Amino acid sequence: MKLFNSLLFLASLSFTTLAHAGFTEDFCSNALDSSGKLNYSWFQQKRGLDPSYEIGFANDGGLMNGGVCWWHSEWTRNAIYLSILAPELPRPSSAQVKQMVNDIMNSKKVTVIGGYESLAAFTDDFQAVIQKQLNERQLRTALDFGWARGLTGKTSDDPSTIAAGMDRLYEQVNTEHKIVYQMLQLPGVDAHAWLVVGMTRTDLGYHLQMLDSNLPQAISTFDYTRGDTSEGYLYEQDPFIAYTQQDNKFGTYESRIQGYCGNR
Repeated sequence: MKLFNSLLFLASLSFTTLAHAGFTEDFCSNALDSSGKLNYSWFQQKRGLDPSYEIGFANDGGLMNGGVCWWHSEWTRNAIYLSILAPELPRPSSAQVKQMVNDIMNSKKVTVIGGYESLAAFTDDFQAVIQKQLNERQLRTALDFGWARGLTGKTSDDPSTIAAGMDRLYEQVNTEHKIVYQMLQLPGVDAHAWLVVGMTRTDLGYHLQMLDSNLPQAISTFDYTRGDTSEGYLYEQDPFIAYTQQDNKFGTYESRIQGYCGNR
């Protein structure tokens, strides 16, 4: 019996080792290009445009139940770049989940999520843990006066200025293949956030594809018309101008992935 149990343990260990080798090799061969740099195009096409890599639940909670869209979008983008789904591995314990959620929020390292085929399913099962993390991050930002980011932009501007901003966004999304984090300045003190994952030219301006925390599990779309004094109306109601932020995070993503893949 002892021999059987030992053999069973060794077989399980071998399977886990082989599984780790499999998904690690697959991730590393795609996440970095031949020169060892971040493969922006792969993340945009294979993850950014795949709704299963978005948080499974909608923007909720926060101070006075005003939502946590800034941090919901931030956590989603971090997970797109710094997580690996490994359904063949055991699911994590509650303690492990808390650490994993924190690691993703803080871009600490590449996080392996065992037992799940989609980020949506994982986040649905542990919504309370993730929501608590997002609420805490919002409170910390508020105490550090980070809320002022929602007061610094305009909701309308000269059409040529807006057009120049949209042209730059198109370059970031289509030429640089980045998943772009944007803060949307709304009237008053409100500001929303979304991730721009795709963009095409139209006869009138641009067609955008986004991951919007208010509309999870879907690729949202939006059309900008060149010559307008704002970028448009959020949910056909409030005028806004979007400002790209957190562009320096790509260096962090690359460094964390290089560290993970270089140690394997």
